[in-house]
Amino acid sequence: KSIKIYLQRIWYKDIIKEQDPYPILAQALVDENENLTYEKDTQKIKAQLHDPATQNIILFVHGIIGDSSDKPKLLRRGQRTSNSQTKQLHSIYDLALTFDYDSLSVPIIQSAKDLKRQLEEDLGLQAGHGKTVHIVAHSMGGLISRWYLEKLGGDKIVSHFIQVGSPNLGSPWTKAYDMFSWGLGFAINFIPLPPVIKQITSFLGKGKKNIEINVKAMQPDSEFYKQLNDENAGPTIPYTIVTGKTALIPRENSRQHAFSKKFLQRFKGKSYTAIDTMFFIKGSDAIVSVPSIQGVPGDRGLMTVVAPVGCDHFTYFNSVDGVEGLGAVLFGLFGEEG
Repeated sequence: KSIKIYLQRIWYKDIIKEQDPYPILAQALVDENENLTYEKDTQKIKAQLHDPATQNIILFVHGIIGDSSDKPKLLRRGQRTSNSQTKQLHSIYDLALTFDYDSLSVPIIQSAKDLKRQLEEDLGLQAGHGKTVHIVAHSMGGLISRWYLEKLGGDKIVSHFIQVGSPNLGSPWTKAYDMFSWGLGFAINFIPLPPVIKQITSFLGKGKKNIEINVKAMQPDSEFYKQLNDENAGPTIPYTIVTGKTALIPRENSRQHAFSKKFLQRFKGKSYTAIDTMFFIKGSDAIVSVPSIQGVPGDRGLMTVVAPVGCDHFTYFNSVDGVEGLGAVLFGLFGEEG
């Protein structure tokens, strides 16, 4: 899906010479059967956003691999049952937004600036708006969101930040192709995909250096991390950190667990950095180590680090344990522990 966005941008910019449609801030509409549709008309979204009846807003930001399409379905999957009555997260939030962007060739900092522009300028969401705004950001999306919140004044707009599987101290993956290889292997084992996807992935990984830009930024010693995690880093609004750990994947998903373990062994021992030690010794979600996910600097009093859940990097929003973990966090923000 991230490759699709990248190729769409090439198509618009270099082939048909039209305006690049990304990034896209859209309204996500998920019906009871988890069918997802988007409203992309900025004026319509703006009208609903500023409607007095719209009080609780959730924004999903995807990571380096994928797009937003699976994230809003959490609002139907996350449920609580009390007194024989089932309540979905869908009933709590009045408006769900998604931010889709080119995660491969657009730098993290630029995407953060784009997010700010679309939220504050295009939609007119300004400080003092009086609404509840939650960001749920996965993987690299958590870094984009942190930059927006900590460097660009987003803490004046957002009420609570839920970060999911984000590499706050970096990731040992040194090439985009390695991560695509992981994602491709996962897809081949668990999702039927046409063989041409493998060919496209290989082409991009070997032939297009510009898609490595954010993978390089997520190396632990990168200039990006020096700036992100400087002495002024950390939350000024509440953060909740959600961590996946492959070792906790339930036995009934043993095939998935075995795949994760086998794939990781391919990369073990290639380097001996501290992050690699954390990645293999202290556990990970197969892409990011537990210490890296939980390594947001700053005021720990504003951070809630929930106990790790049994999922890998790709299943926070669709595995039983991942959905339960995220659901517990979001219901809990509204005082519904359940």
